[in-house]
Amino acid sequence: MWTALGLREAADRKTRVAPADGNIAGAEVTAWHLNLRAGAWIMKTPVALFVILAGVLMDSVIRLFLTFSSSYFRIIAIPEVAFGLIGAAMGGLGLVISPVARRMVAANSLAKNYALLAVAVLLGLLGVAARWTHGGLLFILPLAGAMMALGYMVSYYLNAIVDSSQRATVLSFKGVFFNLGYGFISLIFALVLRAVRDGGSAQEAVARGLVFLPIWLLFGVLICAFIFRRHHKLLSASVG
Repeated sequence: MWTALGLREAADRKTRVAPADGNIAGAEVTAWHLNLRAGAWIMKTPVALFVILAGVLMDSVIRLFLTFSSSYFRIIAIPEVAFGLIGAAMGGLGLVISPVARRMVAANSLAKNYALLAVAVLLGLLGVAARWTHGGLLFILPLAGAMMALGYMVSYYLNAIVDSSQRATVLSFKGVFFNLGYGFISLIFALVLRAVRDGGSAQEAVARGLVFLPIWLLFGVLICAFIFRRHHKLLSASVG
């Protein structure tokens, strides 16, 4: 609230005025034009496309796991009374991750940062798939940390390369892609759970289905690397 009360309007700012003739259709056409232009820019800009697609790949699989985190806690025999404390600790992890993420974007290339995040997520998913009693709790830390760092990096890189005139539209596209990615992997995981349930309980199905998550991530990383292999030099250059 203190920060919000301290905000001030810029002395010079651009405003959009509604057409004097009340031509709402013209405004709608302009809105569609902005969306189409932003979408075309993303498709024609390898860095932006990589930032969004690779981000969707990692974010969706982490979000899917976190959706089933309470079931995972029961699988590794964590007392239910501790669930809230674990969630609070994961939230507080942002205090540590934010400065680390800032240093990473300042010191490393885009490709290196995404590779480091992919390794962290893969190791975390392999750890949770092992379902180690009590000790499996440690593997949630790299997953939660990677998700927070990824959110910072995606916004940072997109803000650095997109023109201010279409920045909001591009970030909206990013949000849509992230939600679609989460929805898609949720459907796939539902099919996996149905296939592995074999008459057992839902929690047993989740325990077996956890093996799918690192396999899915590794497959996605290989596909992403294949698609963007021609742009390796561009992605290895500094962005900002």
